[in-house]
Amino acid sequence: MDNKPYKVGLTIGHDGKGVPYGGNGEAREDGTANHGFKNLKGNPHLLAQVPELTDDPALHALVDGINRSETGLVSVGCASWPVADDKGHRWSGYVEFAINTAEAIEDARSYFPLFFNFDKSLHDAGFNSAVNYHWELEGAHFWPANAVGFTCTVWVYTAYWPTFNEAKKAWQQALDPLIPFLGGYPLQDGRPLFTPETVVNIS
Repeated sequence: MDNKPYKVGLTIGHDGKGVPYGGNGEAREDGTANHGFKNLKGNPHLLAQVPELTDDPALHALVDGINRSETGLVSVGCASWPVADDKGHRWSGYVEFAINTAEAIEDARSYFPLFFNFDKSLHDAGFNSAVNYHWELEGAHFWPANAVGFTCTVWVYTAYWPTFNEAKKAWQQALDPLIPFLGGYPLQDGRPLFTPETVVNIS
């Protein structure tokens, strides 16, 4: 059996959420903060307003790719953070996205080809980093489009490393396969959840 140093799994969450959502920017116990949703679809100039992307070039590139006008996805949220304990240093984070059509998100099965083909792409490329990619589907209501369906979050966890800098480098390398993969997802037919002109009102 060919044992891979990485893991790719898929689960379903049952909490659900409304999109867009608000955020007060207050720090959580893990050091992250919810700054609220921003409509980045086709709006690259707004990336500079996302605090989670300020010091994370790899996550910035991933979110930028997802939200380009020519791709069929839209980002919902993202974050990354370092972890240090008696085992050493590691890095964790996530990107949450949706297929950008009301029709596609209605069926959770629409996301399975993405999950399956990402795992296949790692195998075909000979990817050999110790990373855990945990894909999670969760229900969501997209208010501007009045559409109900699912989002997908890819949680990314690196292995432990002796230093902070090594862990950060491992995080960047872990996102390298996701950037072209999600950024290359084609436009889909149907009614878009978000366009560059979609007005987001959060009260």
